[in-house]
Amino acid sequence: MGGQVVKYHRTVENYYVSLRRAGFLVESLWEAEPQRDRFEDDGTYQRRKRIPLFLIMGGQKNPTQRRS
Repeated sequence: MGGQVVKYHRTVENYYVSLRRAGFLVESLWEAEPQRDRFEDDGTYQRRKRIPLFLIMGGQKNPTQRRS
């Protein structure tokens, strides 16, 4: 695409704390796993299994929490 991509590493804790501070209740957490049949070789598949590409968190706004 011709542009530069800037990557930022954040821990799961960073995301969790940020959501809590914003008044959200975190109800679920899911790390997407790669599917073996999508990779030509086992080495690439094993490497992709170590670091999930997607972190999905489910929750809702806490109606009882007041913003500061």
